[in-house]
Amino acid sequence: MQELAYRASPDNVIAGTHREYGHATLKPQMINSHVDRLFQGLEEPMRVWMSHGDKLAKLPEGFHTVATSDNSEYAAIAHSTKPIYGLQFHPEVTHTPKGTKLLENFALGICGSKQTWTMSAFMGQEIERIRKLVGEKGQVLGAVSGGVDSTVAAKLMVCISDVLYHSLSCLACVLLKIYLHFLQGKNANTRQKEAIGSRFWAVLVNSMYF
Repeated sequence: MQELAYRASPDNVIAGTHREYGHATLKPQMINSHVDRLFQGLEEPMRVWMSHGDKLAKLPEGFHTVATSDNSEYAAIAHSTKPIYGLQFHPEVTHTPKGTKLLENFALGICGSKQTWTMSAFMGQEIERIRKLVGEKGQVLGAVSGGVDSTVAAKLMVCISDVLYHSLSCLACVLLKIYLHFLQGKNANTRQKEAIGSRFWAVLVNSMYF
């Protein structure tokens, strides 16, 4: 929300007197005797999770308040004519128990999304897209960090070719050995981390010519 307001005008956002971190009680505002459609089915005060240091000094032009909290008169805002919303809390975390319902209201009720997506359909679509992108004779080099994005990408490649998977595995082993070598008997300071990064990059570049 703060980013949205700041882009409209830097004067809209100020530093808070203290960082707000933890649970807060959100109160949806009644507008013309009903709450905004973002809070449909969530009319009563609800528990939400806050984590922010700055706050709104005033509303961006064209916006109005749709929910408040004890610490903020701008806990949730909405544009008067466009489907644009800003939230000061985190609906996506488990600490906001009714956050899933709020996200459902936004995705289905406001954005008009359809609940037709499935993981199996996604995999099939992405595998086909990768096949077309790489081609029959193309080669793919992947460095798996262990994060979600690179791990999912590696899994998709496995579904296409076992050869590519073995290449990824071998490369990961090489990089792990380099990392352990640099860290042996010492903590990684900034200079050591830079050296590790440079070595990783060298291995990746050399691997491009397999």
